Amino acid sequence: FARDVKGANIEKLENAIIETNDAMYIYQFATDVKGANIEKLENAIIATKLVKFMQEFAKNVKGANIEKLENAIIELKNARDIYKFAIAVKGANIEKLENAIIETKNVEDICIFARDVNGANIQKLENAIIETKEPFYIYFFALNIEGANIEKLEKAIIETKDAEYMYKFARDIKVEQKIENYR
Repeated sequence: FARDVKGANIEKLENAIIETNDAMYIYQFATDVKGANIEKLENAIIATKLVKFMQEFAKNVKGANIEKLENAIIELKNARDIYKFAIAVKGANIEKLENAIIETKNVEDICIFARDVNGANIQKLENAIIETKEPFYIYFFALNIEGANIEKLEKAIIETKDAEYMYKFARDIKVEQKIENYR
């Protein structure tokens, strides 16, 4: 309506949309209605705590404050949401998101962050994985993360004293992989 009808009171309709607390329509209002107050709609999206729409807002709304939306995602302390934001939003602060994901101590998401996020600090994420002393994830990191320090991970897997993963590490981590990661 606000987009199609000349003379519609954008501010009044915007306030009404915000009062519904419906993230989808708040987001659509921001993307489709000329003259919409992006900052006001952004605050409304953040208030819904619906990560999908915060992420979409950061990705698709011209004038969105990526840092503000990023901080809102980090405050929710959900590792998978932090990971998804880092993957999806151009201009996201990877180092800040990396620190946030490490703080969650979610080893699976730390590993996939290292694997999938361009610009991730592999050494820092590797250290976080080693600190967990989780044999499966130390093994996973060595097997799947390009640039992983195999020697350091090998030492960490030995320190876990987990026979199954020491065996798998020796069996699956190829000599070529070890050599390539040291070049």
